[in-house]
Amino acid sequence: MSPTVIAVCGSSSGAGKSTLVKRLSEVIPNSVSLYFDAYHVTTSYPPNIYQDLAEGKNIDPSLIQSPIFYRDLMSLLEGRGVTDPWNRQLKPAKYILVEEPFGKLRTGMKEIIHYLVGIEVPLDLAIARRILRNIRTDFSHLTPDERLNYVDSFLTEYLHGGRISYQKLFEAVKNDCDIVLDGLVSIEQMTDEVITKFKIEQ
Repeated sequence: MSPTVIAVCGSSSGAGKSTLVKRLSEVIPNSVSLYFDAYHVTTSYPPNIYQDLAEGKNIDPSLIQSPIFYRDLMSLLEGRGVTDPWNRQLKPAKYILVEEPFGKLRTGMKEIIHYLVGIEVPLDLAIARRILRNIRTDFSHLTPDERLNYVDSFLTEYLHGGRISYQKLFEAVKNDCDIVLDGLVSIEQMTDEVITKFKIEQ
């Protein structure tokens, strides 16, 4: 029997996608996790994607390309192990848990994803989570001034189109979700909802 792919998307960066994927991988036997964030260096986006969304223009999700991510996902589906960009050794498993911000919108993903989970969180909370994560973890190696400059740049972009673009993207992704979770509840409750919804044996 081929593996079952469960993908997790969210209303924005900081919605809790990675956290839910990690927790699901801890409680679901015979599972492996793949994180879109690990492949950000090899992912390409259309020019001005967020500004175009903010201005109400249509974008083609197929232009958001992450070939290494897709290759590794296909390898796991076909029963081959991979080493991800974080140098994790991933073995084939019954369940493949995937952090995929764009759900089924990107080329090839609709045919691969069996179940799509959405996490809906108020944007102000998600953005606060992201900034704290960046300051405390992602960019902890940078100087305080460098971290401040990053936060300044991110918030400026957020106020000039980023917020609207996050909303528009999730509206599009949400249409394909099999379940949409309230991101304000505990990670344990979200995990239980996914396991119950898809009848996953533990």
